[in-house]
Amino acid sequence: MCANRNLAGMILLITHQGEQNRTALNKLLFFSDLVSYFKYQKTISEDEYLKLDFGPVPHSVDDVRTWLVSSEMMTEELNKYAAYRTYLYNPTEKVNFQAVQNHFGEHQVEIINSVVSRLGRETATTLSAITHEFEPWLSADWAESLDFERAIDDDRLKKWLQDKSLLTRDDPVN
Repeated sequence: MCANRNLAGMILLITHQGEQNRTALNKLLFFSDLVSYFKYQKTISEDEYLKLDFGPVPHSVDDVRTWLVSSEMMTEELNKYAAYRTYLYNPTEKVNFQAVQNHFGEHQVEIINSVVSRLGRETATTLSAITHEFEPWLSADWAESLDFERAIDDDRLKKWLQDKSLLTRDDPVN
C-alpha cells in the first residue's frame, strides 16, 4: 500500500509531462506544494518537507517512489550520462492518468501543470539553487521540517513566483 497517495499522484502527473531526474522531481513537487500553500493554505501532497542535501525533500518520497516502481507504475533508471549518480523517472503504460487527475481537485491539477510548464525545463541544479534562496529553506535547521508558513512573509519569493506566473497579485496571501 502506498504511504502517500497524493504524493504518488503528483509524481505520476509530473513525470507524465516528461522524464524527470530525482532532484528535479523533488523540486517540482516542492514548488507545486508551495504554490498550493500560497493559494489555499494547504499543500497538495499533505507531506512535510525536510532540509536535506539537494533539498527540499518530501518526507515520504523514497517510500512512495519505491512503491510506484514496485507496482510497475513508474520506471527508475540510472542515468549513465550524468556527471553524478542520478536516477530518471517515467510513468508506465499501466497508469490511468484520468483516474490520477480525478483523485485531485481541478485547481490542484492546474497548479501541478503550471509548475511543470514553467519550471520543468530548468536543470536540477538551477531548481535547487532557487529553493535555497528563499523561505522556508533559509530559516530551517539541517534535517528539520520546513515551515511553509514562513514562506508567506517572504516578499522576494512572492515576487519570484509572480514573475514565473505561478502566483498573481489576486491570490489570497498577497
